[in-house]
Amino acid sequence: MKKSFFLSVLLGLVFTTNAYARHVKINFSTIHTSFELQNMLQKELDFPEYYGKNWDAFMDSMRDLLGQDYLEIDFLRVQNFKRDFPRDYRLMRECLRDLKNEYPDSFRFKLYN
Repeated sequence: MKKSFFLSVLLGLVFTTNAYARHVKINFSTIHTSFELQNMLQKELDFPEYYGKNWDAFMDSMRDLLGQDYLEIDFLRVQNFKRDFPRDYRLMRECLRDLKNEYPDSFRFKLYN
């Protein structure tokens, strides 16, 4: 076992994994307001009590979280929220895209209708 490890190091092989320390699923079917979404984000992502419940606070809290951990989020049944709250949906997508660009190795997300 040690020989194969040292051989891989000598050959410069790098082994990576896609395993995430946290995988969170956020179901939009029970969300009817932007405030409910912010409350759910706070709860499911373990944001602090002082979380400001807006998209700037979301970015700050996510940066704190991603600086310590790997995270994958599945956003489920977003279609109605997208239709009923287009501004919040757009802002959420922009935040998620920015976070993915800032933390390409430690953050993934998927949006499901």
